[in-house]
Amino acid sequence: MNESPKIPSIETRKEEVRRLRESTKQLDLFILSLDDMIALVESDLGVQQRERLQSRA
Repeated sequence: MNESPKIPSIETRKEEVRRLRESTKQLDLFILSLDDMIALVESDLGVQQRERLQSRA
């Protein structure tokens, strides 16, 4: 027979929730850093395109 899964103690659940929140915070910070890098690259590409178009005129 299969035993039914045990429900973790409240302390264990609290610790897991704390760790999940910390992981979420770290991921949010990483995503914000990626967004910043993407914005920089897009800005550089825009400058390059503008320079290319101006040099043709």
